[in-house]
Amino acid sequence: MKREQRLVERLEGRGQILSGQRRLADVAYELDVYREFLQLENDRGKLELAGAEDVRGRVDLIAGSKDLLFGTEDLWLYLEDGSRLEALCVVSSEGRYCDLIGRGRLIRADAPEAKAV
Repeated sequence: MKREQRLVERLEGRGQILSGQRRLADVAYELDVYREFLQLENDRGKLELAGAEDVRGRVDLIAGSKDLLFGTEDLWLYLEDGSRLEALCVVSSEGRYCDLIGRGRLIRADAPEAKAV
């Protein structure tokens, strides 16, 4: 059995960070989407299974306050295509950008659960 994590997608654009219904910041984002793959092999052949997604990246603050992002637990990054990601935002000491760590999978705009906002 072999496990590996692969970069499967890069996302760039403009979006917004919200907490609940309150908009905290307008941002430019650069995100990397990684997926874990499990590879199994036996005498019958090989099988590859896709696992969990891991989304990480950076957001640059265009408008809004970095202070609003610090310590806020319910942060959502809304991408320009309508997709969204619950995230943790670690603000840089200069306050111009934050490192973003996804707290779940990326909810695509065309997914059924995306309509439940």
